[in-house]
Amino acid sequence: MINQERLVKTFLQLVQIDSPSGFEDEVRLWIGNKLEKMGLEHEVDQAGNLYCKLKSKGDPVVISGHMDTVEPGRGIEPIIEAGIIKSSSETILGADNKANLAGIIEVIRVLKNNNIKHKPIEIVMSVEEEPGLKGIKRFDFNKLDSNIGICFDKAAPVGTIVNKSPSCLHIDGKVIGKSAHAGGEPTKGINALHAFVHVVSDLKLGRIDPETTANIGTVKAGNCRNSIPETVEFEGEIRSHSEQDLEKIYNTWINTFSSVASSIEASFEHSVKRQYSRYFHDENSTLIKALTSTFSSLNIKTNLVPSGGASDANIFNTHGIQVADLGCGQKHPHRKDESISVENLKKMSEVI
Repeated sequence: MINQERLVKTFLQLVQIDSPSGFEDEVRLWIGNKLEKMGLEHEVDQAGNLYCKLKSKGDPVVISGHMDTVEPGRGIEPIIEAGIIKSSSETILGADNKANLAGIIEVIRVLKNNNIKHKPIEIVMSVEEEPGLKGIKRFDFNKLDSNIGICFDKAAPVGTIVNKSPSCLHIDGKVIGKSAHAGGEPTKGINALHAFVHVVSDLKLGRIDPETTANIGTVKAGNCRNSIPETVEFEGEIRSHSEQDLEKIYNTWINTFSSVASSIEASFEHSVKRQYSRYFHDENSTLIKALTSTFSSLNIKTNLVPSGGASDANIFNTHGIQVADLGCGQKHPHRKDESISVENLKKMSEVI
């Protein structure tokens, strides 16, 4: 039933509409016009998220996607070579996540054009997913009637189900010492960098255990070469599938930084923010059983995998809606060699 030629055309049109995070207006307008031509009303909230519902009888399901892309994502010129769609210029392709959007639009066309019976379908297309799920966090989940749903946002073969995703804490820290001239009065300063390096050399970063990772990604110290650095500011994160381990690593960080800073008469201050919370779907859950059955009917092998990252699915689950992130068949997202095959684009749409 999927019209491959029409599907590919839609995808190529979508990726040629610039929509880096925070600049999704044009692509949202384009999608809205397509929905209106199919006789569907849609809403846009204050954040810029798009919501649409295909009414019917039965238990509703929500299908989610995001409209933004990473940079370099302006002026994309897609080409097809040997059945593989990629960018011909120095940009990403934008299959993350416009392959999903194209699939959703194609499925709606098939359902409408052929009067196919279906469950009530709720469509949510978010903005600013890439910089931290910002758009979906502002969505009004009271609009939704669905208890289960899907989103295709995993760079993995079609048939992949992310049934396990971690929680994440963002930590912004600052070690505060005392500045002094490095040549004239070095003993009168309190070197914040010394304390920071001491702590980081003792902290375990990277892969802590199979379920937990920790990272310090940015560091800013001092303001000139001949002054004792008075401050060190850093941005870090901790991710874990275990809430207990997440709390344990967080407390270790804070206690260690505070203790070491105090030992040299420096101080430590920080802020912490939960970016998203974990989800886990057992293989016997209603959602996983439904997805496994769907894949089986299409002769697609099911593969349950954990993830170290997150997607809009995490936020849906936080609001009590069982949503799993699925593999869409794309390769190398966020890179200039990003690609997706026409075969996988069609296969993903068939699953929807």
